[in-house]
Amino acid sequence: MKYFVKNHSTRQLLLPTFSFKIRKTYLSLKELRQGKFTQTNTPRQQKQRFLVFFPGKPKCWPNISWRSLLRSDLFVYYEGNLIRDADNEGMSTAVGVIKTALTKALRNRSLTNVKSVDEVLIQLRGESPELNLADNIQSAVSYGIAKAIAFSKNLPLYKYISLAQRNSSVFGEGSKISKLMLTCLRGGKAYNSKVKFARFMYIYEGEVGKPTAVKDASLLYTTTRKILAGGKLGEAGIKMISGSFLCLMDTIGDALKVLEETLKAVKLPNVKIGLVCNANDVFNEGTGKYEMEGPKSQFDNNQMVDYYAKFLNEHPLVCYLEDPMADKDLPGWSLLTQRLKKDKPDVDVACNTLFGGNIKKITDHTTYLIPEGFKEEEKKEKEEEYQAKYDEINEGKFIPSIVVADINKSSTLSGIIDLANSLEARKIEERMNILVSDYDFETEDTTAVDLGIGVRAKYINISGMTQLEHISKIVRYAEICE
Repeated sequence: MKYFVKNHSTRQLLLPTFSFKIRKTYLSLKELRQGKFTQTNTPRQQKQRFLVFFPGKPKCWPNISWRSLLRSDLFVYYEGNLIRDADNEGMSTAVGVIKTALTKALRNRSLTNVKSVDEVLIQLRGESPELNLADNIQSAVSYGIAKAIAFSKNLPLYKYISLAQRNSSVFGEGSKISKLMLTCLRGGKAYNSKVKFARFMYIYEGEVGKPTAVKDASLLYTTTRKILAGGKLGEAGIKMISGSFLCLMDTIGDALKVLEETLKAVKLPNVKIGLVCNANDVFNEGTGKYEMEGPKSQFDNNQMVDYYAKFLNEHPLVCYLEDPMADKDLPGWSLLTQRLKKDKPDVDVACNTLFGGNIKKITDHTTYLIPEGFKEEEKKEKEEEYQAKYDEINEGKFIPSIVVADINKSSTLSGIIDLANSLEARKIEERMNILVSDYDFETEDTTAVDLGIGVRAKYINISGMTQLEHISKIVRYAEICE
């Protein structure tokens, strides 16, 4: 019997990306059990090592290609340093830890679910700190074995993750699927841009049964480029960085105009606009104010809330704001979330840097406490006193509509599943949705797409929209929609 193994390449786009047209490679059951895997011959693809899959109950095989799981041709974090060369000491050390300590810990175990794998990894990290079991090692093993388990169960990864989370259905109500975020413009402090906001994104809402994401993303890119070329800077205004256009405009309004004109031209009703504000970059800790228009014009948090309210009225296509207030301005977060919940309920407010995807931090900042010492009948009799006490113990607390789960900050798959479960388990009025954010290094690995859809995230952020690394994820998203 032959088992079908996908070799990720395509002639349709003339790029080594995941697509509908694939070269088929058939391996026998014996070859699969021996840990054999496919590898392509083009110079770009020679670096790619594809995951080994095992039918039946996956075991930790000693000849598994762990280097492939660490994506050796890509950026990898190890001991806090950014590692690029596959043959340097950091990568060799990481692979060595997997081949020795982790292989010994996992060998002959029946790895039927990813939770049991992650528990072994976390236990080993705590008991043996001398191993330097860094996040990239844990992540490689956790996600790699999850793929093997999914394959053994004849399931795509997103369906296996959904079952691991105990979801009865992969998709939400009305067969809704996670929305895909495509960064169009990059600005802010990181790129010395005059525009204060860090990212301007297209938010694409796919539909089950309609795999048009690749075509639509291509249309968005070509139209945006045409509009930028027709601007006052001409072709000089087109500079690419990390699969997005560098924001060379003078104001936030000028940058938004490019996206708005693009959406008017392409006529795609399922595409809106999202913004990453990175308010920490414009927050002056000394004065406690925001320098949106330079140090001579500073806004307090009430003025910032008014600024966003007016801004959203002027730009109705904007449906998402990420980190619109500074991490140290908790009263500002409370004011903004309450205002937008009342006036703009369709606009999502996301919290990223403050929470960092940490369940304890999320709970501490978003769980409202009940004042003690008041009997039920006294709550109405002493209403003012009760309310004053309630406001005092809950000062600075707020509930954003979106919590960002960054794959870079979660060393295991079950960590993100646990986060998604904790958000769903909250009371309805305190419930939040999740956004899955992709790796911050370049990789053609499409795990983020499967993970986002598997945990029923409202958004999946793949950063750019033009490089091979982004196209592969758009194609995977289209495959799942189909």
